[in-house]
Amino acid sequence: MRLGSHQENRRKLTKQLEDAGFLAVPNEGRNDPILPVYAPALYRRHNTSSAAQTRGAAASIITTPPLGVIAHNRIAFGPRPGDIDAFNDLGPDDISRLTAFVDQQLDPASIDDSALNVRLADPAYMTLNKTLQQLWAEHYRAENLPWQERIRPAMETQYAAFVKAIYSNRQLVEVLVDFWHNHFNVYSWDMPMAAVWVHYDRDVIRPHVLGNFRDMLDANTKSTAMLYYLDNVDSSDDGPNENYARELCELHTIGAENYLGVTPQWEVPMDGPSAM
Repeated sequence: MRLGSHQENRRKLTKQLEDAGFLAVPNEGRNDPILPVYAPALYRRHNTSSAAQTRGAAASIITTPPLGVIAHNRIAFGPRPGDIDAFNDLGPDDISRLTAFVDQQLDPASIDDSALNVRLADPAYMTLNKTLQQLWAEHYRAENLPWQERIRPAMETQYAAFVKAIYSNRQLVEVLVDFWHNHFNVYSWDMPMAAVWVHYDRDVIRPHVLGNFRDMLDANTKSTAMLYYLDNVDSSDDGPNENYARELCELHTIGAENYLGVTPQWEVPMDGPSAM
């Protein structure tokens, strides 16, 4: 009965799409009335008599978005009300507007973000201004602390990231923060990473998004979140842990093909006197 219901709904949807011209005519001989061949309507006919009409229809249907829309979808998290008008006011033509917009975004200190700061000053955010030492003591070391309080720094950083993506005028910074968080990926919902996540976002990633990669890599290597996430905190001369070294080379910098690839841990060559 349930399958029949799905089939009926699919037939109705298929009929509606065919009537609207969004489905290709099913292949002849295909014995499947439920799953027709999907293709744009413009490619349903391939005879020479309709080729010119097809090309004309394509030209009228496929249009390039305004450059302001493209720029805000690439450099920002999409245009908000008023953004396209502001973009168009930056110059007399697209090139000058885009140049001015990029120059503006590359100088975030010159962009007023006071309205965003008011939102982030909401007392509901209780951890965004805590130091690393406070985060460690109050959300990791503290005893008998509810789990929700332990992960509060991670939760508030996530909420703040959404607020910044929506309301910040420094959009390129927010896009790059998202990019570098993905590059230097750390799972934030476990301990102690969740407890210090404010520090990782605020003091490790954000200061370097428009700066020097080597400086960012150095800050990342020394960060509490990364030290614990990739086990470098447990590595020593007596008991080396290769996890962070492997990720550093394979993912963060030179790539797996330039490191040890899929070499099993027990086959990793050792150096120094112990290898003699």
